[in-house]
Amino acid sequence: MHRFLLAALVAAVACDSHLVNPDRCFRLVAQVTPLDPRLNVGDTVTMHAAFYPNVPRECLPPDTTAAGLRWISGDSAIVAVDDTLGRLTGVGPGVAQIMLVPAGSGGGVLGTTFAHVVAPNPAPLRRSRQL
Repeated sequence: MHRFLLAALVAAVACDSHLVNPDRCFRLVAQVTPLDPRLNVGDTVTMHAAFYPNVPRECLPPDTTAAGLRWISGDSAIVAVDDTLGRLTGVGPGVAQIMLVPAGSGGGVLGTTFAHVVAPNPAPLRRSRQL
């Protein structure tokens, strides 16, 4: 229990300290929408992000515009992602984590959600009448 409280205290102080590198902030700073998108194979949806208010500057990436952010998929066999536009396309059934990260190397995850992809139901079989 004491370790948990100590870790929570360190995380809270880390983002408020001007001496800490922004990569060391221990919380998500952006809300991504739609939350937990549900897609059929072949469907697309465009993700959006908004930074939470009152986030210390040192916890934000240097460029918070669309040009400074990238979208990535935890499993490209389930969801293909246009990394600059945030457009997801369902590729195969399953669940993939979708993350918003700063462009370039490093920086950590700024926001995240999970995309759920299902295969469309097959068309019902038509029975032919036999006379």
